[in-house]
Amino acid sequence: MEEDRKHRDIGALLRGGFTQVDHWYTEDEAFFHREVGEDIPLAPRDLWESEEWREFPQDLSLPAFDRVCFVDGKARIHVRILYRTAVLLLAEVAASWVQWERGRGLSFGFSPSSPPSFARVLGAGEELALRAVVEHPEIDLGMGMVFRLEETRRGARIFADTEVARQAVLNAMQRLEREEVRRLLDRRVPVVKDGTIHLIDPPTFIPGVGPCGLVKGVEELRLPQEWLESLLRLPRGRRTPAVVGFLRQDRTDVLRVFSYVRLVEDPAFPWKGLVRLEVVVPEEQFPALRPDITRLFDGLAQVLPELTGDYPWRRLPENLFPIIALEERLAQHFAPSGFVRELVQRVLWEKNPSLVRERLEE
Repeated sequence: MEEDRKHRDIGALLRGGFTQVDHWYTEDEAFFHREVGEDIPLAPRDLWESEEWREFPQDLSLPAFDRVCFVDGKARIHVRILYRTAVLLLAEVAASWVQWERGRGLSFGFSPSSPPSFARVLGAGEELALRAVVEHPEIDLGMGMVFRLEETRRGARIFADTEVARQAVLNAMQRLEREEVRRLLDRRVPVVKDGTIHLIDPPTFIPGVGPCGLVKGVEELRLPQEWLESLLRLPRGRRTPAVVGFLRQDRTDVLRVFSYVRLVEDPAFPWKGLVRLEVVVPEEQFPALRPDITRLFDGLAQVLPELTGDYPWRRLPENLFPIIALEERLAQHFAPSGFVRELVQRVLWEKNPSLVRERLEE
């Protein structure tokens, strides 16, 4: 029957509905690393200390690291599409790594001949059920620019269609980040991923490597309130004792171990320069790995303050210079948003999309 006939792709579906490009939408370059899935913030009763709670516990006699690899992703949302009452987002995402080495500076994990991990995605909510009504879950803009559908379900922390679609884009970016982290685990260099650390299958912690998450925006405190004063009095280059909690309430076999580090010190701004280091470790391995986790946190607490500055630029001081440089390099691989918007407009309004592609490719 006619109503059972599928559209060729999402472009054809959109041309047949009440669809428009949001003419008010402009994407900023800040794309925050939110937690994926159904992680529930840990309550104090879910936490326990892995080190004795005392002021500034790390062993400063150990040398700081001379090399660290940083992994990060970058996303650019080009177009916000309004489809009936839903929101779709066309985005490009990329991820790679950069190595900082003392005395030698930065070296990037990609080049013109070996580009970073990259994907073009169409972010949407699962409730639209787009895969059920199209033969090819993608939108082809021509010139080799194919954006493939990335869906996510509406979570308890997500309230608007735009946020559902943004989460879908972020999910795609974080998959690329996880693959980059996985490739670095055999380099025997500490690996720091910008943003919260997520589960690698199987859960992995390698002594001297990690990987370790670097979380900015730590006002959502994961410590009991009675520890707050000691946290806010941390000196530069020092960290809190490590604390342990379950990764998620449904994964009690995997632990998240974290410690807060002070990157810069300013008495007028007690939250400035505070970041959270975190690793994921299988519960049965934790007793044996505890000294190695301590060593990783100690080494990073000493070296990370060297890699930032205390002035208002590019989310400093919580952001780090190597990560800023990596994000700028990754952004060079994205198409101009105005160009993508023009392609979308032509495809949405053209009765015969093959003619649009032919004209664009001339």
